[in-house]
Amino acid sequence: MIINLGGLVFVTSEKESSCIYEVLRTEYNTENYKLIINNTLKPTFYELFLEWEEQQIVNNEPKWRTLHTNLWSSGKLWKIEKYIKENIYN
Repeated sequence: MIINLGGLVFVTSEKESSCIYEVLRTEYNTENYKLIINNTLKPTFYELFLEWEEQQIVNNEPKWRTLHTNLWSSGKLWKIEKYIKENIYN
């Protein structure tokens, strides 16, 4: 699936998606955003995340881990689009 929300174009990540959750990704201003569509809830639930990678040293070896913060969650897709227009794509 390809979806345009507030000027950001999200594309489905086949590797991360399943029949329960659909994960869509985009990049904007060197930041990575992830949209998760939860199909188990009625109505469908949407979550927007900002995601980044951080390096840490474990046993004197560099390891990377992925961190994220929840920017907005809603049962209405237009609310996610409004958040993007007001806070990210301005």
